[in-house]
Amino acid sequence: MHNTSNTIFSEKVEFMRILLLAMVIPGLLMIFLPLFLQPQEGFPKVILPIIGIILLLLAYASKTLDITLTDEQLIFGYSKMKSKVNLSDIKETRIEDFKFRNFGGYGIRIGRMNKKKVVGYIPKGGKGLFIKNVKHKNYFIISNRAEELQSLINDRIKILKKKRPDEHVSSPGVEETHR
Repeated sequence: MHNTSNTIFSEKVEFMRILLLAMVIPGLLMIFLPLFLQPQEGFPKVILPIIGIILLLLAYASKTLDITLTDEQLIFGYSKMKSKVNLSDIKETRIEDFKFRNFGGYGIRIGRMNKKKVVGYIPKGGKGLFIKNVKHKNYFIISNRAEELQSLINDRIKILKKKRPDEHVSSPGVEETHR
């Protein structure tokens, strides 16, 4: 099958190094600490190394947030954990500042923004793009180039709307009511 999607925008947003270290250092300690400690009764010696390996794998998998915009989709996520949103399903986009209180942390987080449930892809603080989806899923994606990404998404949605006037493709940034 011929792939007609072209990459319009691509960005890699690095996870905060201090948070990566907060996973790597305990992970390494959990792997090597059992070599120097006496085993405790009822506590298997392999538990700490297994938890340590899991922490190291999580740190490796979440080191960058990948954002890709193609002709018809926005693809974002960490490592193999990617989400895809069809541009024709985007109802609204807007630039927002990350507020820790909305998500309670970093990484892939479920939080609230403007009284709406939002899945956040948050490798660090800063500006991000809020995306309202017609399928009742909302996303918040941190980007170093949030304004550029928003502009490109809005431009692509306008082009798609012209190509397919019979389909429901709303104008970004404007809520639609009934047709």
